This record gives sequence, C-alpha cells and structure tokens, in this order.
Amino acid sequence: MDAYREYREEVPDGTMDMFLKEAGDIFNFHWYFPIQNPPPPPKLHTTTGEPLVLSKAMFEIRDRDTIDEALPKIKGFEKHENEYTWYDKRKPDGTATILGTIKIEGNRLFLECHSRKRLERGRKLILKAVGDAAVHKLDTFQDPMEAIESHKQKKPTSPKDEIPMEIQQRIHNQYMRKHYEEWFRDRIPALDNKAPLEAIKTEEGKQKVIELLKLYENGEELNRREGRPAYDLGWVWEKLGLEKE
Repeated sequence: MDAYREYREEVPDGTMDMFLKEAGDIFNFHWYFPIQNPPPPPKLHTTTGEPLVLSKAMFEIRDRDTIDEALPKIKGFEKHENEYTWYDKRKPDGTATILGTIKIEGNRLFLECHSRKRLERGRKLILKAVGDAAVHKLDTFQDPMEAIESHKQKKPTSPKDEIPMEIQQRIHNQYMRKHYEEWFRDRIPALDNKAPLEAIKTEEGKQKVIELLKLYENGEELNRREGRPAYDLGWVWEKLGLEKE
C-alpha cells in the first residue's frame, strides 16, 4: 500500500499497528466511500446475450386435456413433476441452456423466462401448439435488481404469511440449479471474461475458478448460518472435475 510505504520512509521504525492508529481516517474513507457513492448496478445478460429481464406470460386455459396433450410435443419442452422446463437445442455433451419454465395453476398457465425475446418466442410456440385451448392474457416484466431489493424489503405481516422454509429451500435449489447450468458457459469477468469450462483448461484459470467457487460457498454458508436457504455446490465441483483444497 502506497500510504504505508510513505509512512515507513518517514518513520523507518514504524510498525503496522502504529501506522493503523495514525492513519485510521484513510481506512474510514475507503470503507465509507462505496456507501456514499455506490457503483452502478451491473448490467445482466442471458447466456445468449439478451438483457436479463424477469419475464412472465399468463394464459387462461380453456381445454386442459388439449394442453396436457400438446405441451409435451413442443420441441424442447420436458416435463418434470408438475411443470415443464423449456430447453434450447442440446449440445454434443448433452447439456442445454434453459430458456424458460412452464407451470399450470388451476385454469392458468404461466411461462417464465429471463428475457423479453425468450418470452416472445415461447409464447408463440405455446399458442401455435395449443390453438384455442389457451388464451394469452398478459405479460409482466421486472428488472432483476429491483426484484432482489423488493424481496429484501418485503416482510411478512404475520407468521401465516411467511413462506415455509422447505418451500423457500425448494425454490432456491431450483433457481440455483438453473443458474449454475448456465454459469458453466457464461463469460465471467473474474475469470478474465472466460467461461468456467474454458478457464479450467489452464492451471492459472483452474485456481481462479476454485477461488470463485469457494467465494460462492462462503455466501451459501452465511445463508445457512443466518437461517436462509443455502445451496450445495458439490455437483458443480464434480462437473468441473475439481477438488476442494
């Protein structure tokens, strides 16, 4: 640190403890400056380059039997328990980008995607497949950073309004699974704008990926300690062929 080197030039026998006592205002400045001048929110994008926007389409179901018959026939739609996952074309290694999820609740069908472009594409696929069996009602869009802030500020008005932990954990697991399935091929600034699967091909890149995973795990451990849903990244380490040090 330049300030410490300058201090040692003036006080050759000075210790780090002495320096910290005399230069406390420097650290207060560096600690408080980001609070007073927060950086602009990051510009998030999907793996295919579109701006990341939480996008949701709602359809009114008029013929449930036709819906149940038509959805599995749509290319890329795969059923998992009571919902469908919409996958892009699969790569030679069997992986595929998740483009959206489809859920049916009563007489309503919901399509959720992470970009306006994906939502428009998925909406057209569904309407073409189901015909008059469903009617598109509305689309909603939300900035992901606004969604995060809204979730932080929202407090249950009573214990009954609080989402059970097992449900929170299930939602967290599903979201994080989808996130990391895309993360493998995302270009990460901390990895010199390389995707994790590319970065691990060099020893330097491998170490950076390991450090990044440890950072992620620290965050999940903090969630666990504070009573929030936490995600197990064990399968991510295995997918990359890495061992925890």
